[in-house]
Amino acid sequence: MMIIKGNTSSASATRFQKKMTAVVSVPGSSKGQVLRIGLPSLNGFYFIEIQDIIRFRSESNYTVLYSHQKQYLITRTLKSIEETLRGYNFFRIHKSHLVNLDQVVEYSRAGRGNLVMADQANLPISRFVKAHLEERLLLI
Repeated sequence: MMIIKGNTSSASATRFQKKMTAVVSVPGSSKGQVLRIGLPSLNGFYFIEIQDIIRFRSESNYTVLYSHQKQYLITRTLKSIEETLRGYNFFRIHKSHLVNLDQVVEYSRAGRGNLVMADQANLPISRFVKAHLEERLLLI
C-alpha cells in the first residue's frame, strides 16, 4: 500500500495516478483469493472485484466501467485497461468495447455479430475479431 504524506503537487499526484492501475489480490472467503483492480477516477480510485466487471466502454480518453452494482467513470484509456487485464478473461470485441467473457449471455452470428451482456447491453462485434472471439467463446 502506498501512502502519500504532506503537500503533493498535482504533477506528483498525476504520476501516482498513472502508476496505480493494477490488479491486486486480497484475502477472500473459502474460495481463496479475490482479485480486485484499482482504477483511477476523477476524485481518487475505485477498487472493484474483477468478477463483478461486466464490460468497459471507451469515451475518448476516459472509460466507463459497467459492473453489476453501478457504472464508474475511469480516467484511463480502454487500451490501458486492456493491457492491465491481459491474462484475465477479457476480450476487445470492438474499438469501443472490452468485455468480460464470463458475463456474456448471448452471442449472435447474424450480420457482423453482436453480444448480449449480463446488463442486457447489445454490443457490436468488429468483423476483424469475430473469428477469434468465436474460438475464445468455445473455450469457456
